[in-house]
Amino acid sequence: MYNSPNIQSYTKGKSLTFIGQGIDKTYWGIGATVPDPSKFGTEYNGDYSFDGAKTVTFKDMTLQSKAKIDYLGFIRIDDTIVEDCKINGKTFYWGYKTATFKNTTFDDTDTDYAIWAYSSPIMTFDGCTFHGAGKYINVYTDYSTGKENRTVNINNCTFITQKHNKSALNINDSNMGNYKYYVNFTGHNVTEGIQPHTLTCSRLFGFSNNKNNSGRLVVKMDGVPIWQDAKMVSHSIDTANDKYTDGYKDDAFDYTYGEWVKQEDGSFKRHVKRVCQYCGYAEEYDEIKAAPVKPTEDSKSQETPASKTPTTVNTMSKVTPNKVNAVKATTNDVDTSVQTNVGLSILGVFAGIAGILGYRKKNK
Repeated sequence: MYNSPNIQSYTKGKSLTFIGQGIDKTYWGIGATVPDPSKFGTEYNGDYSFDGAKTVTFKDMTLQSKAKIDYLGFIRIDDTIVEDCKINGKTFYWGYKTATFKNTTFDDTDTDYAIWAYSSPIMTFDGCTFHGAGKYINVYTDYSTGKENRTVNINNCTFITQKHNKSALNINDSNMGNYKYYVNFTGHNVTEGIQPHTLTCSRLFGFSNNKNNSGRLVVKMDGVPIWQDAKMVSHSIDTANDKYTDGYKDDAFDYTYGEWVKQEDGSFKRHVKRVCQYCGYAEEYDEIKAAPVKPTEDSKSQETPASKTPTTVNTMSKVTPNKVNAVKATTNDVDTSVQTNVGLSILGVFAGIAGILGYRKKNK
């Protein structure tokens, strides 16, 4: 359809759906296969086949932008939907109102981004997989800069690389004026080969430099705010499906422990400091070990060594393995041995009686 005569007279104002026969059978070329060098840095190498269309949907096919230049994509469609597809190459222009990608794989991007959150005020990725050389989604625009809030939704997506470069979402909010980016992570999002960002302590989002972190970004995870006002809300946040930060999620801390100090109530206290290995965030807290429980006169006969063991109260304590099963197995072994010994004792009594009777009969 690209560069077909009068194609816009058929597509303008329409909502259209194109269904392929599979990503390995149907291929759709986006824009010029050989872009015009005189138009580099502009949208004019883009695809105007649907200029003015309402909603355009692509299903079950491979969409490919072979040219490795900026500002390619579909020009001036209101809304785009890409479902069960594969997208090869870097693209910028999708729906100018919304762009939705469902169960779509982004591939063949060499060392560049898979996609820019550029023309779409609302962009949603649902169940998508990104294969890249360390770059995935660039959350930045100079189109309609500082004129509206912009939203990027990430749900159950996977980001895979063999070489770390940047976070799954690379964000630059420095030119948003009085507006903001809103990034929402929901479900289970997975990364492979990406290192945690040293500022956000997350593999999912970060900034190329401090200048791009101007405070015009709000990030939520499962609806819980985790980043705003150019800083993390907290280093340790549990959400419905995930944890923030990755340092907290991976328990990547270096611990420093003080000495135990006995308290007036008989308990013990020590000071603990932990430092995140990914971002350097430091936390300090006190760890409390409760005083041993003193047995009463009635309980002395029932006291076991375990009852003398003091318990530890720690506001950031770790769960230790449960050893109830091991104790139970030992108890069963003791019960069996007791039953066996009792049986042998009874047999011994009968044997003794029989011996006495035999002796009397012989002497008689």
